[in-house]
Amino acid sequence: MTGDDALKAKVATADPAPKNTIWKAIKPFVNGGASGMLATCVIQPVDMVKVRLQLGATGSPVRRPRPLPPACFSVLRSPSR
Repeated sequence: MTGDDALKAKVATADPAPKNTIWKAIKPFVNGGASGMLATCVIQPVDMVKVRLQLGATGSPVRRPRPLPPACFSVLRSPSR
């Protein structure tokens, strides 16, 4: 066996790279945090439009609700309202 053959045999029988146990431990927390942030960014504006449609412009549910596109534009123009 030459030196190259011995090295190839040693590499072939070596254990594979150790698994990253830290990533396995924090992966559920990273996935949970990312899904929570995405859900908040998507659901909160939709819920705000829904509430504004339910309440109308005066804050009273008695008034006829506005159509959906103007309600969405009002949320985009003044989100702190």
